[in-house]
Amino acid sequence: FDPQVDPFLNDHRRNGIPLLPGTFGWELLAEAAAVFETKKTAIRLTNVNIENPLDFPDKSTRTVRVQAQRVGQRWQVESLTQFKDRSGRLLDQDRKLMQGEVEF
Repeated sequence: FDPQVDPFLNDHRRNGIPLLPGTFGWELLAEAAAVFETKKTAIRLTNVNIENPLDFPDKSTRTVRVQAQRVGQRWQVESLTQFKDRSGRLLDQDRKLMQGEVEF
């Protein structure tokens, strides 16, 4: 995501800092699970938790990785990103942003 290119990021701010909207994050989870359920439509997103909001304090690009794992009739999905301090030092390779379960 890039706040210089993705205008919706600048429409959502916390303390003046661009922020990925929660509903966009939920859609990201559902779309990731849908990759594996090509002939079905997601009907429910449950147990959603935003652990860490994705913000853009220096307005630079942030990469988000989404993982999905089938558990019974549901997909457990989570989004992750790298977390760095202000000097650019990597503090967490897989900082969890959001998680949830998708049913089809």
